Amino acid sequence: MKYSLVIIINIKMSENSEIDHMLVTHYVGGEKIQMSLAQKNYLIKNQYIIEPIRLVMIQWKDNCQFCTEPNGPSDAKYVGIQSHMGFISCPNCMQKMNETYNEWMDKNAYGDAKILLGRNIKVLRSSGEFENDWELNPYDAYVLIDANGEQIVSCKKIGEDLNKHCNVKMLIEWNS
Repeated sequence: MKYSLVIIINIKMSENSEIDHMLVTHYVGGEKIQMSLAQKNYLIKNQYIIEPIRLVMIQWKDNCQFCTEPNGPSDAKYVGIQSHMGFISCPNCMQKMNETYNEWMDKNAYGDAKILLGRNIKVLRSSGEFENDWELNPYDAYVLIDANGEQIVSCKKIGEDLNKHCNVKMLIEWNS
C-alpha cells in the first residue's frame, strides 16, 4: 500500500514582517498530523534522521539543521553539486554536520550503484552506442528517484566535462 504525503505550511506574520508562528500540517494516507517546525525538528533530531536538503533560496545566516537556536554565518557541505543537495550548519554545529555528512556518504551515497564506485563504467549514450571511460560523478553522490521509483545517478565522462543521469539498475546490468 502506498501513502501520499501532503505538506501544508501556514505562516503567521507579525506587525514588523517577521515570522511569528509557523505550523506544518502533514497528511499521510489521508490522516492529518499537525506539528510545529520546532516539534518536527525535535523528532527528526532525536531519531537521528537528518537528511540532506536542497540548498537553494535559503538563508545563509542563523540557519542550521542541527540545532534550534543557530547563531552566526551558516556553512554547507554538499552531497550533490548538480542536485544542490547537502547539509547546512551554524558555526556551533560544524562538527555534527561533518559527522552527519560522513555518515550519510558512507551509508547512502550513490545508492545501489555504490558497487561501481572507483571503476570505469559503461554508459549507453543518446546515440544508442555504449561508451566506456565513464565513472560515477564524484561531485554528485545524491541519488534521484524517477517517476517509476527507479534510482537515477549522475555519471561523468572521465577527462571531460560531460555528465549524464543514468538508471542505476541498467548501469549495474551493463557493468556486471
